[in-house]
Amino acid sequence: MQELNPPKSPNDVLTEITSPGDAENEYYLIPLRIHAMYGYQGAQDYIDLLGHHCIIMGAVVLSQDATIPILTLPVPQVNIPNSHVAPANANADIVRTAWGWM
Repeated sequence: MQELNPPKSPNDVLTEITSPGDAENEYYLIPLRIHAMYGYQGAQDYIDLLGHHCIIMGAVVLSQDATIPILTLPVPQVNIPNSHVAPANANADIVRTAWGWM
């Protein structure tokens, strides 16, 4: 969300996913940067706002080092340390397994 052109704030995202025209969508996968980027808030700000209006069913934290940032979430987070050194399909497999996706 922080890297779109233009970037979307937490309120922009909430408005978009709760708009009547988007009612046919039940689930969203929202990629966020942990830290603030391009003048927009970090992931925790998005999570805090969206968590008051939506059900957060899962979270994955991809990290480029062994220290994983801990987010305050209503669900356990799946951590993938050093995700940048693994093939993308290996990281995706961890997510699919954790979330029960086929």
